[in-house]
Amino acid sequence: MYRFLCGRLVLALIGVVGLLQLIHIILLNRLETRQRKNVPEPQPVIGQVFGQSGGEDPILEELSSFVSYIERNWVLDTSGEYHISLLQSNLRDFAGHAQDITLVTQCSQDHLSDLIPLAHQWKGPISVAVFARSGHEWTTLLELAKLALTNEELQTFAIFSFVWPVSAAGGLPPRPNVIPQYNVTESNYNHIDPYPNNLLRNTARRAALTDFVFVIDVDMVPSQGLREDFLHLAIRNSWFQKNLTLDKTVFVIPAFEGIINPKTKFDLIQAVQAGKVRPFYSQLCWKCHAHTDYETWLQQPEHEHLVPTYDVLWKDPWEPFYISLNSVPLYDERFKQYGFNRISQVCELHVAGYKFTVLNKAFLMHKGFKRKESFHPQKEEELEFNRKLFRQFKTELKNKYAESSRRCY
Repeated sequence: MYRFLCGRLVLALIGVVGLLQLIHIILLNRLETRQRKNVPEPQPVIGQVFGQSGGEDPILEELSSFVSYIERNWVLDTSGEYHISLLQSNLRDFAGHAQDITLVTQCSQDHLSDLIPLAHQWKGPISVAVFARSGHEWTTLLELAKLALTNEELQTFAIFSFVWPVSAAGGLPPRPNVIPQYNVTESNYNHIDPYPNNLLRNTARRAALTDFVFVIDVDMVPSQGLREDFLHLAIRNSWFQKNLTLDKTVFVIPAFEGIINPKTKFDLIQAVQAGKVRPFYSQLCWKCHAHTDYETWLQQPEHEHLVPTYDVLWKDPWEPFYISLNSVPLYDERFKQYGFNRISQVCELHVAGYKFTVLNKAFLMHKGFKRKESFHPQKEEELEFNRKLFRQFKTELKNKYAESSRRCY
């Protein structure tokens, strides 16, 4: 009997102790919750990135403005794999300037600095789609905010769009206490996230508010005065009015690569003769730009004005850069990474009945010579995947333009 009572007493004491521990845990949780409510939400420590501390940081304010707009206005692309948001806060609205030409380009954080010489040379509307890889969203936005604040020409002329991969949480990832910095010297393609170049091109084109667009790569620079010369050409020919002939014409701009950046065609010819400049991709894929007919273009007589000089019938695998109305077909967004992303759209122009007209003295310059060793390791694998997709794309064009006799070969 005594042992039975002792056993029951021990059990009762254990129960009391357990109950007290449970009450203690509940009280601690309530206390912690109260403390959290009194602690402000942590903000990104921008000062640690730029060596600043205290006071109102204008870059932080610009970043907050970007983020506030993104969180209210992002949408998904048609694949459901990417978020898209137009960053129009504190940037110029070109709605009243449709009779112009927008320079359209795209990049990741790695190439944001290339926008500075572009804006300086163009001095007109620029639409840029910026891609942030997974885990780099806040770093990319921070660098973009810094650039938008510190470069007056980008402040005046640029419209930015922001694109980033969809995560499990959706929207932007949580705001970090300290925004990390990453290596910004790597290729766009040398990362886990596929680089959606055609989605970015379309995003930037949709944000452009002018009649004409000029889609180029971010590491290229147009010749001096190209925008002004083309606007004079368009005005002389009444191209800003409805023109059915113009609707099916694109204006080819010959592309070059080199170790210097000539401003005019005269300077370019001298640089070509000196071996400092050569036609774009001449050592990697001569056929990709050979149909521009560089020899004929270089020998064209000097002319005071920018004028159309000769037409070129499209042939595979020509992929010229060109100025066009913004109504031309968009890019197929299934193409990502390296290979066939631009030529697929140029091929569609041909099948749809467009004419390619080369302008006499305008050109594009790529910084540096293109070399095989500069490519990322997965290039050949991506090329093969996109080659198969391109074959499928060409078959689809036959159905889309059933009445056209033109083909992509």
